[in-house]
Amino acid sequence: MYLSYLAGKTDENKLSEMLDAAEKGENYKKIVPRMNFVLMLAKKGETEAAINEMDKVNAAELDDKGKLLLGQTYLRLKAAERAYSVFSACQNSIECVLYSGVAAYLKGDSDKALEILNGIKDRYEDQDKLNYYLKKIYESQGDNAHAEEIRLPENYNTGSE
Repeated sequence: MYLSYLAGKTDENKLSEMLDAAEKGENYKKIVPRMNFVLMLAKKGETEAAINEMDKVNAAELDDKGKLLLGQTYLRLKAAERAYSVFSACQNSIECVLYSGVAAYLKGDSDKALEILNGIKDRYEDQDKLNYYLKKIYESQGDNAHAEEIRLPENYNTGSE
């Protein structure tokens, strides 16, 4: 990085972007052990301690991959409000958008969840996964007409429940 800058191949802005990306990548690596500790606490039934440990992670210092991991961990801990906040802070991750919809639903805002999930229909690659969540939300609202319009493969399960 520095050598290309010194050689004039990279301008100052590009160097700054590269350093920022590297730093965020390092921060991601640092949170993985904490995530493992948090999941261990959760398995022992210490959910509140696990959530408090997660709250020590500064999401602003993470790249989208780190935010996705952080948000998914909050979802596993049934902390949907925190998960929604983290997913909503992502910059360029369609996965974060999907999970922000899931988190919105889990925190009780099914209308917002439908708005988010329907908004990515033409961009989200795994249509079965997206449709699974849409169907679940429509069913929870008692909107059987919309739910029945959604066709999933037989015995489909996202593996997340």
